[in-house]
Amino acid sequence: MNKSQKRKRCMSIRSACTPEEYDAITEKAMVAGISTGGYIRSCCLEKVTSGTKRRAQVDSAILERAISEMRRIGNNLNQLARTANMNQSIDSTRLRQALTEHTATLQLLREARNS
Repeated sequence: MNKSQKRKRCMSIRSACTPEEYDAITEKAMVAGISTGGYIRSCCLEKVTSGTKRRAQVDSAILERAISEMRRIGNNLNQLARTANMNQSIDSTRLRQALTEHTATLQLLREARNS
C-alpha cells in the first residue's frame, strides 16, 4: 500500500477567495508555522490536527530585504549584460561588486531559511 492509499484525508473542500484574503490566510499560516490547509483546519476545528505539515519559521523582514536586494542586483547584472551584448567593454569592478552583493544576498536567504 503506497502513501496516498494510507492517507486518511481523502475529502476536499474548495472555497474561493480574493487575492487579499488568500495572502492574509497564507501569511497567518506561515506565522503559525503550518501549511495553509492545516491552518484552515485548525481554525475551523479549533485545534491543530495530527499529520499537519509544519513549516519552518521565516523571518519576513530578512526575506523582504533579500528579495529587494536580489531585484537590485538583477538590474545591475542586466545592465552589464546589455553592455556586453553591444560589444562594449564591461566594468569589471561593477561586475565584481554585483557578484559580491549577490553572494551576500544568498547568505541572507539562507539565514531566513534556517531561522
